[in-house]
Amino acid sequence: MSDKNRVLHFTPRLFLIVGCSLLVALLLTLLFATHSTSNQKTSTAVTFQVHIGFDGRYKNGTWVPVYVTLSNTGPDFTGLLSITPPASLSDSEWPSTLYQSAITLPTGAQKQVTLYIPLKASAPDASQMLNVQLLDTHDHLLLTHATFVHPLNPQDVFVGLLSDQPGNFSAFTNVELPDHTATLLTEPLNANTFPTQAAALDNFDMLVLDDFTSSTLNNDQLRTLQAWIQRGGTLVEIGGPSWQRSLLSLPQNLIPVTVTGTTLFSNPISSLSINDAPLQVKPTLDTQNLQNPILISKATLAHSPAGTISTIILSQGTIPLMVQRQQGQGTLYYLAFDPTLEPLANWSGIHTFWQSLLLRTLGDQLLTPNTGAPILPANGTVGAVPNLPLIGIGMEDLLYAMLPHTLPLPWPLLIILFSYLLILGPIRFLVVRSTRKRWSWHIIVSSLVVFSGLSYGLALYEKKDAILSNSISILQFNQNGSPAHMTTYTGIFLPDQGTFHVTVPGINIAQVLPKTTTTNASSSQQVHIIANENDTTVNLNGDHTWMMHTIISEQERQINGSIVPHLTLDHDAVVGTLTNTLPYSLTDSYILLGKSYIHSGPLPTHGTRSISSSFRNTTDPLETLADQITTDGGLPAAYNLNANLLQTKSLADLHLETLTALSGELSTFACGLNVCVTNSGKSQQLFGNPVMFSAPGSDPLLLANTSATLIGWADQESDHTNISSVDGTISKGTHETLLQIPLTMHFPDLTPVPFHSLTANLIDVQGNNIQAQTGIYLMTTGSMTFEFPVPSTLDVKARPLAISLLPYPPSGIYQLENAAARNIADEQHLHVTLYNWQSRTWDTTTLNQFTIFVTQPAYIGPNQRVLFKLTNHDASRGTFVLGTPIVTL
Repeated sequence: MSDKNRVLHFTPRLFLIVGCSLLVALLLTLLFATHSTSNQKTSTAVTFQVHIGFDGRYKNGTWVPVYVTLSNTGPDFTGLLSITPPASLSDSEWPSTLYQSAITLPTGAQKQVTLYIPLKASAPDASQMLNVQLLDTHDHLLLTHATFVHPLNPQDVFVGLLSDQPGNFSAFTNVELPDHTATLLTEPLNANTFPTQAAALDNFDMLVLDDFTSSTLNNDQLRTLQAWIQRGGTLVEIGGPSWQRSLLSLPQNLIPVTVTGTTLFSNPISSLSINDAPLQVKPTLDTQNLQNPILISKATLAHSPAGTISTIILSQGTIPLMVQRQQGQGTLYYLAFDPTLEPLANWSGIHTFWQSLLLRTLGDQLLTPNTGAPILPANGTVGAVPNLPLIGIGMEDLLYAMLPHTLPLPWPLLIILFSYLLILGPIRFLVVRSTRKRWSWHIIVSSLVVFSGLSYGLALYEKKDAILSNSISILQFNQNGSPAHMTTYTGIFLPDQGTFHVTVPGINIAQVLPKTTTTNASSSQQVHIIANENDTTVNLNGDHTWMMHTIISEQERQINGSIVPHLTLDHDAVVGTLTNTLPYSLTDSYILLGKSYIHSGPLPTHGTRSISSSFRNTTDPLETLADQITTDGGLPAAYNLNANLLQTKSLADLHLETLTALSGELSTFACGLNVCVTNSGKSQQLFGNPVMFSAPGSDPLLLANTSATLIGWADQESDHTNISSVDGTISKGTHETLLQIPLTMHFPDLTPVPFHSLTANLIDVQGNNIQAQTGIYLMTTGSMTFEFPVPSTLDVKARPLAISLLPYPPSGIYQLENAAARNIADEQHLHVTLYNWQSRTWDTTTLNQFTIFVTQPAYIGPNQRVLFKLTNHDASRGTFVLGTPIVTL
């Protein structure tokens, strides 16, 4: 065989050998690279430490901050912090959620990242494990840290201490509580541990600010403190020697007094009781008079902004020693003396003072929970309240009803199909016939390539265009110009499987609601919620086609402008103007007052609208304002709207049904007026429900502590600042924002119209046979003392005060017949007294259909305080069941 033939014969074999050698070399290279990369990941130069807010303790059903401190001693790092949720949330109706934060850490840098996560315990005292993980950009696990969180018992009292000397509160922590099964717990707070989300402060029953450098708090933390008080928080501010360091850096609307300096209080003190009537307190045998002088801060009562009531509880001459201000749903307290300093710190009466302060600030939260049969509303449902967000479910139902119920015709696809058939048929035939060339296969192949590309591109476009995003926001304003609270429900309708990235604008906390409106089961995949610097990204996994996911987000937002009222109330008619200084128009609006309303119509931006109308009233005590407005708007009765949701067609219908949903009447679990659908006061807030700022016993649409409330809808065409985007694009859909704005009104004599109703606060309890249920008191023997402030312009002779003690208005109560059922006492046998400030005696009065009437000025104290006491010493009468006292002005 010739050399030439030998070369040609062995060439394929040679190529095979060379190819195999190259393949082996490539595999070895990849294996080495993978091994090196793996070693590099496990030996990352990034380290981190985890600190769970509030020492790992939390109240069941609240948000908790997780502080992660990262350090990088190696090259620049980019990755992701991820927190695995507790099993109690993952195994419930809620979708499994990962809370994450993107991390960028240069060489040699140290950084603290704060993530907020919701926690819900599966059982009391059930500790849960949190896993905090550090991932790289490919979601590969680098580091992990496991830590435990501990839920507080429901009856425990949790107090946050903003103090540079938290060790001085030993006398406070040793106070004996009325509920002997409860424990008083404290948590020191400072600028490093104070949260920037008001929802996280809901873990605390009260905050105490004493001897603290307030200037260390940043603006976000101060806004959080303001927002928390507006939503029902209690803050005790202590002046005394360090008043400048503690109070000067606070916003003006957080200080109920104007402090001018310090002075010595040298009068002997036998008692600092703040919950008894004047001159009714006698020093006990173990309480000695305090002879040493006390350095106090000297102040005068500050001007009370609209929507607040300031009351001097304790004073020395003209110097207020204790001031109380109701602000929003919360309360501010100012003390001119520091109980943690000598000579008060070791005074024998200091425990009594701290106990009185706790009773005044927390009231019925300190009572023993109802140990008998549950007290149920006569107009409600039988059985326990479901552990689901009732209002949130109603809003989700409404978002689902906003989706189109028929698919649009695919006109672009039909046009492409028709063109494809036209080219393959008549056009191809004419071209081949006229040219007499073999163009047939060229046309077929070219058409196949071109129309396949067009179809694929159209499919991608239609898939993205088929994503729908509807949202309903509730924007609640405050009287004092502090940031408004916004809750947004966003329904994302996904047409296909896969991961979709939803960007929620603003610094907020977000959750995905349970899928109660779809026929598919809950997602088996996890939802990823990533906190960014200026927004939040929610990664939704479309595990089924044609599915809607509902996202609820909350944030505090500073709004420029408001609705400026100049209104006069004369009998049932309102005359005046409303000026809109907001950057957007209101397409429709209503003025709400008590159980009546006025349709005030559209309010254009920077425009003024004249108002001259009479209120529309209802005589049905079961009707809510939403019932009245929807019925007058032509829709069926509110309680029957579930059957009509799919008929929602116009924006007017949507607006009316939003009011119904916020009143808790669109959920199939609704259980009556103001019973289990309204989150008022400090009752338990369920995940997924909005924070309602209504007063206990009042309509859910009314804001607390204001003459009237304006509700209206922002023009969606001019306000795009709250619209979420999907995969970087704002999807088609309807986006509506409901505004709740407090309004002030005046009578013809220019005196302000008082709040429609107030809530009397429990300030003293005597006896161990008094228990509490949400909104209900149960007293067998003992006494309860209540207090409420009234406006200085109120004339009780012309407008008597009515104090209603009816539990669950308007129909009262019933209880299940079982072994734990109580013997309900007749309220006519209850001993009721009013404190007479002129004669300094307790005057007996009558309880008429659970109502006390105050008609004499003698029962209103010099600081506009009204005190009344409920007493029973005869256990044979049974248990008196009373509601939270609601004062109608």
